[in-house]
Amino acid sequence: MSDSKKAANRLRSEEWFNNPAHPDGTVIYIERFLNYGITPEELRAGKPIIGIAQVGNDIAPCNRGHLETVERVKAGIRDSGGIPFVFPVHPIQESCRRPAAALDRNLAYLGIVEVLHGYPFDGVVLTTGCDKTTPACLMAAATMNLPAIVQSGGPMLDGWYKGALAGSGTMVWEGNKLLAEGKIGMEEFLDQVAASTPSVGHCNTMGTALSMNSLAEALGMSLPGCAAIPAAYRERGQMAYRTGRRIVEMVQEDLTPNKVMTRKAFENAIVVNTAIGGSTNCPIHLTAIARHLNVSLTLQDWQKIGYDVPLLVNC
Repeated sequence: MSDSKKAANRLRSEEWFNNPAHPDGTVIYIERFLNYGITPEELRAGKPIIGIAQVGNDIAPCNRGHLETVERVKAGIRDSGGIPFVFPVHPIQESCRRPAAALDRNLAYLGIVEVLHGYPFDGVVLTTGCDKTTPACLMAAATMNLPAIVQSGGPMLDGWYKGALAGSGTMVWEGNKLLAEGKIGMEEFLDQVAASTPSVGHCNTMGTALSMNSLAEALGMSLPGCAAIPAAYRERGQMAYRTGRRIVEMVQEDLTPNKVMTRKAFENAIVVNTAIGGSTNCPIHLTAIARHLNVSLTLQDWQKIGYDVPLLVNC
């Protein structure tokens, strides 16, 4: 192979971990990773270094399931010849953040961009869940244009209260109305709302979380079927493993977000959002993602493309 072809096939991470022109830098970049058991041979083998943007943590219950699924992602990456590195993402929990989570999408976006830019990643798995985590991750992927794939956390299982479905979020509004009318007390209000959150996962109703994870799939940024698998199902871990395997292939294919999230992909996402009765927040987030890709997308597109699409899902 010619020198020019070798240079073209070099991984981005090799500029950090295997750069003969700057041995002093290579030594510094490698040495501190050794203190928890990683070997120089791994880092210098020319294997893809895959980042995993971890939104799972204790302060964000809707995303906490990723503390487990990330292990399956890592296994998939390893089995496909990559080396996984997990890094934290600015936490977002809509139901707990004061005064509001309005700024958190952009804060998370900026943090992910800085990590992807400044560290030796060849590709990234974006874990997503609660509302703004998905657009933040997709915006960062668009900006950096490294091979990227979404692993969503999945919705909670259906909740039930007194024999009727208890949907995430909707039970808060219903219970608050009954409380204001004096028909229930605080303890019954809490029981009613707690019934709507029976398992790990994000909202099971078609709010921003489920909508945006569905649109990530519609954009082509996650494997088919990823968005709808409940967080508590075994298939969620299996999807995580397959996602880990796929990102290594994507690095080898140089399949970057600008080749996936095209104008046609955004049009497809608009159609899907209309068909599933997606959140009214979706146009805001999709427009932001599109702008980071220099793809033209306006609110008028939602009138022209999705206006006559029938509603197929009601949850």
